[in-house]
Amino acid sequence: MVGDTGLSFSIGSGLDIAGGTTLFAATVGGTANLYSLNRNTGAATLIGAINGNPTVRAITIAPVSFPPKLPVTIRAKGPKVINTAAALVTIKGTAKSKAGIKRVDFRVGKAKAKKAKGKTRWTARVPVAPGPNKVTFRATGGNDVLSKPARVTIIRS
Repeated sequence: MVGDTGLSFSIGSGLDIAGGTTLFAATVGGTANLYSLNRNTGAATLIGAINGNPTVRAITIAPVSFPPKLPVTIRAKGPKVINTAAALVTIKGTAKSKAGIKRVDFRVGKAKAKKAKGKTRWTARVPVAPGPNKVTFRATGGNDVLSKPARVTIIRS
């Protein structure tokens, strides 16, 4: 940083830089405050007093949710309704997340979930009973966030 903060502080308690944000905690006039710092000029801008006026020893900038809850999406390829005489139907699809994909699961009706083969490109071999079978697919991201479900109805004659 270049330049003077413009503050007369008694205790400089912490500084952290994350991306384009630089924060600084300092006690000014007996009050613990949080400031943003301009990295080009060094000028401090008051964000506000720190609640409870604690003795601040360090600060850390963290995302609103930590770890960040990166979204997970899943898509089943093909028609949403399948008519077949087969007892076993193969469904393929894709799953995406910037956190990566841990697994893809599917369930037929209220049966116990089963693991599909693959992660970002997955295949599920779905056993189906005669009549309509509602199949739900969900992906779990590397940050343990679940996707919204993808659904396919398989009607076995």
